[in-house]
Amino acid sequence: MTNNSNIKKNNPWDAVWDDSDKKDSFILHKTNGTTLHVKKGDWIKIPGRDDVVLLDSIVKPDTLSVTGPLGITYLPWRYDEKRFATFSWSIKGNSRFIICYPSGRNHFGGHIDWDYFELSNPPDNINQELVEEILSNTT
Repeated sequence: MTNNSNIKKNNPWDAVWDDSDKKDSFILHKTNGTTLHVKKGDWIKIPGRDDVVLLDSIVKPDTLSVTGPLGITYLPWRYDEKRFATFSWSIKGNSRFIICYPSGRNHFGGHIDWDYFELSNPPDNINQELVEEILSNTT
């Protein structure tokens, strides 16, 4: 577990690596004192969305000295169509990129209130083989 006592807090919440060697999961500290262990492949509820989405990647920094992820990307499940949404890119990159604090860069991605970020269960009509295919094709 990463020691976050030296992190300069610019926001009321922060995300720090759970395992600094692999950088494949992180701990989200909320302002009410609760924490969430977040990893690639989790189903999550994002503030401002009515559905649950698949966390398909955790964006890692190029340097080892960063205390947490730069951000996450997600992929919505189209319940009625029993498929994932198509990937959405713009000139700035993945349009479903959300900035993590304190490591993320403020101008390159979406901002959310992490206090309302939740882990969730997958939809009841999910195709697990498709989930595994998506996760194996993302970083």
